[in-house]
Amino acid sequence: MANLFNDINSAWSASGEATKKKVKDYEDVPDGDYTVFVDRVTLKSSKAGNPMLSWMFRVMDDPFGGRCLFKNSMAATVKTDPNTGEKFVDIEKTMKNQQFLKTDLAACGLSDEEIASCNPLIGQDENGDLTTGIPLDSLVGRAMAVRKVARKTDTGTFDTIYMNRYLGSREDVRKEQSTQSKWGTEKRFDDEDIPF
Repeated sequence: MANLFNDINSAWSASGEATKKKVKDYEDVPDGDYTVFVDRVTLKSSKAGNPMLSWMFRVMDDPFGGRCLFKNSMAATVKTDPNTGEKFVDIEKTMKNQQFLKTDLAACGLSDEEIASCNPLIGQDENGDLTTGIPLDSLVGRAMAVRKVARKTDTGTFDTIYMNRYLGSREDVRKEQSTQSKWGTEKRFDDEDIPF
């Protein structure tokens, strides 16, 4: 068995340098209002160790259909005491984070009762992995109206995604979009338009 590992490691060394792949450059999706659906939402830790929901949306509107928008919703702000090195929850910031998170969940179509039942909000399983009471799987495929705004700071440009309102399921919105694209804007008929 040791010979196998030696061979594997020798092959690794002899295989040369990594091939650099050419990355296709895309222009950013411009600022504006979009119809999107939730493609993926996961619970992660930020670089600072704060729990957050990481969202990936897919744009449904042409000409940017299929492109991705990303958003992080913080669930809590954990800080470290500079004197003791102990971690603590910044309650004031955490409450603001959670109010924004609740607003985002409502924009996904969750009712007040469903949002209130997301308890415990954050926990850990026996392996130490983060867990949440938020029904993440049920959010996938939900369509909503969002606004994308790019913000420039000293460290770079960051996109802010404002989740405005729930539109229904991805399938329902696609049906509506295909009807509108087939017939143009929706036509309303008056009683005078009906020939009988």
